[in-house]
Amino acid sequence: MYIGRPALLVSFFLLLNVVFVSAQEPEQSYRIDNSEADTVFYCRDPVAVAPGITIENIDIVNASDGIKISIANYRKGEDLLLYRGNKFNHKWDNNYGNLELTGVGTAGEYEEAVRQVFYENLADNPSPEPRSFSISLLDADYLPYTNHFYRYIRKRGISWTEARDSAANMNYYGLQGYLATITSSIENDFIWTKIDGVGWIGANDAAVEGVWRWVTGPEAGTHFWQGTYQNGYAIEGRYSNWNTGEPNNVQKEWGDDEDYAHINANPNSVPKSWNDLPNEGDKLSPNGYYYPEGFVVEFGGMEGDPYVQLSASAVVDWSQKPQMDLVEFNPLMCGENRQQINLRFNEEVSTFLYPLDPQSSVEDEFSFEPAISVDEFGMYRFVFETTNRHQCVYTDTIEVRYQHQPVAKFQIDEAECEGYNLKLEFDGETMGDAAFNWYSSDTIYDSGMNMTSMEIPLGYGTSNRSVGLKINEEGCLDSLKIPVTVTPSVDFWPQNSSGCTPLNVQFDYSATETIDDFFWEFGDGNSSTEEKPTHVFQNTQTEDKIFDVSLKIVSDEGCENSGTLKDLITVHPIPSLDFDFDEAVCYSESAEVNYKGSANSGDTFFWDLSDFQQEEIIEIPESTAGPFSFRLKNRPTAEIGLQVVSQFGCKTDTLYKTFKRKPVFNVSPDTIGSCPPLETTMLLSVTDTVDSVNYFWDSGKGQTGEGDSFSTIYTESNQNYDVTIFATSLFTGCADTLLLPGKIFVYPVPEAAFAASPPAVIISEPVIRFGNLSEGATLFEWDFGDGAYGSGAEHPEHRYTETGRYDVHLLVANDFGCADSITHQVSVAYDKVFPPNAFSPNAVKKEDREFRIYSESIVNEGYKLLIFNRWGEIIFESGSQNYGWDGKMRSGRNAPAGVYAWVLQYFDFLGNKHNQQGTVTLLY
Repeated sequence: MYIGRPALLVSFFLLLNVVFVSAQEPEQSYRIDNSEADTVFYCRDPVAVAPGITIENIDIVNASDGIKISIANYRKGEDLLLYRGNKFNHKWDNNYGNLELTGVGTAGEYEEAVRQVFYENLADNPSPEPRSFSISLLDADYLPYTNHFYRYIRKRGISWTEARDSAANMNYYGLQGYLATITSSIENDFIWTKIDGVGWIGANDAAVEGVWRWVTGPEAGTHFWQGTYQNGYAIEGRYSNWNTGEPNNVQKEWGDDEDYAHINANPNSVPKSWNDLPNEGDKLSPNGYYYPEGFVVEFGGMEGDPYVQLSASAVVDWSQKPQMDLVEFNPLMCGENRQQINLRFNEEVSTFLYPLDPQSSVEDEFSFEPAISVDEFGMYRFVFETTNRHQCVYTDTIEVRYQHQPVAKFQIDEAECEGYNLKLEFDGETMGDAAFNWYSSDTIYDSGMNMTSMEIPLGYGTSNRSVGLKINEEGCLDSLKIPVTVTPSVDFWPQNSSGCTPLNVQFDYSATETIDDFFWEFGDGNSSTEEKPTHVFQNTQTEDKIFDVSLKIVSDEGCENSGTLKDLITVHPIPSLDFDFDEAVCYSESAEVNYKGSANSGDTFFWDLSDFQQEEIIEIPESTAGPFSFRLKNRPTAEIGLQVVSQFGCKTDTLYKTFKRKPVFNVSPDTIGSCPPLETTMLLSVTDTVDSVNYFWDSGKGQTGEGDSFSTIYTESNQNYDVTIFATSLFTGCADTLLLPGKIFVYPVPEAAFAASPPAVIISEPVIRFGNLSEGATLFEWDFGDGAYGSGAEHPEHRYTETGRYDVHLLVANDFGCADSITHQVSVAYDKVFPPNAFSPNAVKKEDREFRIYSESIVNEGYKLLIFNRWGEIIFESGSQNYGWDGKMRSGRNAPAGVYAWVLQYFDFLGNKHNQQGTVTLLY
């Protein structure tokens, strides 16, 4: 069940502070009566809804009260109520078709005001249903269909049982109130327009689950529905209007199920439909569509209710346009400028016919048999104005055209023997252009505009001959028919009228008189004077050839007659026959062959494919013109046969032609590619064992030759070579050229290059960056010459850990696998030595017992170490880094402990000279 915020559906609300009338019989009669009124008929202008209404003893003392005029079957956008008085306030509700008149006033003043309420229809094509109106007090809505009154009481959160009890405690002018019971769609539609949210009605299945009854009002106890939506049904066809999937008796979270009926306000439900809810509605969702908003109270029909007349009804029906029938009316007046018109109507009306053109007039214009007259040829319009019994006026316009009446007359040129050829001359009357239709024995022989003369051959073989003429002059007709007789009569025919060329035809005839002479014309330039000749018809064309045959006879009295039978003889050709290939031309191994000739799809084709092996056939044409698809892979020629039989049985001879294909051979291997130098051998071979082929080849680099193989070395990198092979069949003489573009591809070779930056460094700053200057390479492999791991980076850098000269090697490759390499030398120079700053001849470790300055980067040549005492005297000197100071002076005695200065001169392995000095502490 969908829960959401309800939308505002209606605009009628009844205040809860309405003063209710006692149920006792009033002392005076309250009366709103329109029962004597007739139906009001609507033409096109607004009409008073209740011009004769009576309102007695109902005085309105509150300015907010008054009278409401409602359209029961209101159509929004089409219906409108207007108040043409000025005594009372008025409000038109466009959503629900209600006009309210409010204000303090007497019964007489309200009677006059209601008589000034008019109905108007705004639609171009109004719906035809008569409009029903109710006139009632504002404090309740009256439905003429049930003769009951209805109120919607708005009270949020009211339960069903509270609504039932509240309704039962209400009365309206003595009428007992109860929760509304709905027994028809008319009542349901009317009530639905009054509610705003969940509106309780008087039905439940609280007593027995699934047994839905009306439990209020006159219908209390009536069982109208059984079951839920899944298996439910109406009882004895009684009315209900459950929403889709309702009633469903959903168990609520607080324990109640759904036993009480209400009218939906959910815009997503079926309009005007019902639902079942718990007694308190959907009490946990006060903003939802199923929270109680009020209830509908119905007044009327209860036992003991007094008679009240607090409402009236009125009906406005549509005045229908009378149906007019123009009896034997002709809009075309030929030759007569006056026409009597006979009018017939389906109801009692008055009419008035008048002309719209000054050169026309009407006699007896108010009668049902007026006469119209016009002065000159032309088009004229007349208007019928019809008034029905409701005084609605309708108009219709008719058009007539007055023009000249032609006269069809002609003369016959009489000959000695009737039935020869008749020459007819028009001798009638026309004015302007006219269409002539000349007839021969009731069949149009020729026609055209203004054809005033005609010669008609009457032929023979029929009786009751006639010639005639029909003239049409702008729709005005006249005709003349004159019978003629022909002597003698004759007929002729072929024994066979169609066949294949050459066609032998025997002719015969019949005549009513004795014939002396015969003159036959066969339509092909040949003739005969025999009585019953035989003639051979030839057709050398590709289409059917049709011949007209003529016969002229001369009777023994000398009267002649002749006739031609059109399209008498049809000679079918023998189809032309050929294939769409030339025996002198050589074709590819896979081919399609079609019939070529004059035959069409209706003919039958007999193919002789016996020379083909099954695996050579791709598509068989069956009995059609093709295509015949095949592949001659294993032999160079094949014979194809075909015979065509036309749909008329005309047969060709069987045509045989030899199909030749070009040499079919293989080239191996496939496309060849490699780094230079590329050496290849190509082999040529035929695909069948029948053909024998000579080859001439061009390797693409200027090398040519003959034979079924060739070898070539290609050294230039990044080059494509087109190989061309010329093949000639020794069996058929067919030749073919095979161009293999890009057959040989010599891969491009990259060029390795790099630069070290800087190429020489000192050991304290031992990093060298390598700039890769290679071209055409995608893979890089570096060897830095120091035994460390190499690199695959494009532009690497390397840190050296020892001094020395190093050969750096770069190997590059591209995506084809072609490679190149290059080597450059870099050097890592010595910076300075870091000698110890103290030593002791008595040290535990031997290497700590002397002061020696040495390094792998120092060479002995040029090495000089000097030790000075504090007075600047040399006490030790060494010319090799392999000999250090052991703490003794030149005299061999141990030098005293203390600080001594030293000076060192040396060359590194690169030949660079260095000078260093420092101090060392001698310890004991």
